[in-house]
Amino acid sequence: MSGQSAAQNKLLVDRVRETIALALKSPYYQRALFEKKKYADTVPEYSSQSVTRMFIEDLSSIPFLKNISGIEYYQQRIRILASSGDLVVLTEPMDEDYETYNRHFLQLGSPTFIDVTPRPGTGMSVVENALSSPNFHKYLQILAQKNRELHIHPYMGSPAVWRIAEYSLNKYKLKTKIHAPLPGISSLVNNKNEFMELVRNLCGPAYVPEYLTARSISALSKNVRQLAHRFNKIVLKLPDCASSMGTKVFNRSEILSLTGSELQRRITHLLQSMEWDHQSAVVVSKWYDNVVQSPSVQLWLPPLSSGYPTVEGIYEQILEGEEKVFNGSMPAQLEPALEKELTEMSYLLAVYIQQLGYIGRCSFDTIITSGDRSAPAIKFVECNGRWGGTSLPMSLIFRLFSPTRYPYYQARDYISPCLRGKNFAYLLEKMGDQCYSRNNSSGRYIFYNVGGLAQHGKLDVIILGENSQECQDLWNSKFSVASHLEWN
Repeated sequence: MSGQSAAQNKLLVDRVRETIALALKSPYYQRALFEKKKYADTVPEYSSQSVTRMFIEDLSSIPFLKNISGIEYYQQRIRILASSGDLVVLTEPMDEDYETYNRHFLQLGSPTFIDVTPRPGTGMSVVENALSSPNFHKYLQILAQKNRELHIHPYMGSPAVWRIAEYSLNKYKLKTKIHAPLPGISSLVNNKNEFMELVRNLCGPAYVPEYLTARSISALSKNVRQLAHRFNKIVLKLPDCASSMGTKVFNRSEILSLTGSELQRRITHLLQSMEWDHQSAVVVSKWYDNVVQSPSVQLWLPPLSSGYPTVEGIYEQILEGEEKVFNGSMPAQLEPALEKELTEMSYLLAVYIQQLGYIGRCSFDTIITSGDRSAPAIKFVECNGRWGGTSLPMSLIFRLFSPTRYPYYQARDYISPCLRGKNFAYLLEKMGDQCYSRNNSSGRYIFYNVGGLAQHGKLDVIILGENSQECQDLWNSKFSVASHLEWN
């Protein structure tokens, strides 16, 4: 927010005050008060006790992730936030060569890993497996005996995570703090319908795509047909899916060519394949072909007692396919006026949800649209009330360099059948001195989220460069389709 005139700063301060007043009058605030009272002992604050940090990435509360290859290993991503003295809870053990790389190449310290063997029927729930693991309980007992205070840094503020806090407090008298939003506000912001309604009420209808919602097949079919009469393309979205997994784009012609019963059957079949719960409101909105940029605003929201939110950066999303599936990110390059507008609107939204109990990592995904006769316009698409594919590599770059001075980079998902059956040691050997090392600041490639390498040939890559074009050239030289065969 720096670089603004005194008048601009005063205007923003006034808007912040107005935003806080609106939050306190909102229908969500009473629920927030109840949760704040219920979880008062778990809100992070200054402590004179010795603190131990625990990192847990549990994705089990996000629906429809089964089609993402290697999703069971994504829990290992959170390791890049951990340092010596920290605890990391995993159901899938870390590759030893990769952990050596983290400690020696990237100098990320040596956290302690708590392996909790997965039980049948628990799916991807790291929390459920932890609560039933004697190994996990052993660490809770040790912390309680040493009079430590446990600070849990989860992937998101799902109800399961708060169960750990309640359990450790009740069973072991272990003071436990959660660095994440309360369950109610976490559910609110991660719901696409609720979030767009919040943006429309706070920022104005111009800041969201035109949309309709419905909870029944018949009403949803009417919404789809209504918008298809007005727009060339429309998109149907489940409210709480991630990475465009619950998204389907329709052309006007394919909708209007169907009879009413045919359209209902088509939507029924689609929602069944998306594992819709028959209760959540499904969103239908205009799909924009005139998108020129897709910025994601990264924020950190401290507890209310510790200050206001921080906009840590704006990153351009790398999106692929008709449904625009997330494939990576890089620092965004926006026109100054657009960057200022997007930063201020995002800041006000963050102030609002902070009043409702939001703590921790958050991001707002947006699109910038532009027409021949219209100025660029910002549309908020969804909120990621959690860590994710942009914030994790951003935070790793901040650790390796500085939050204020770091090289240009691209973070990309990569998958190649030629890497199946290969381990991380093989990858390091093939890349040689092209791997970045903090020991001599050499190399252009950084690797993380490598758990799915052997089984799926999948990992995440950060490419360091002077600019976007150099990063793209470096990516193409090693990780393009044409270079796949080099791995053999």
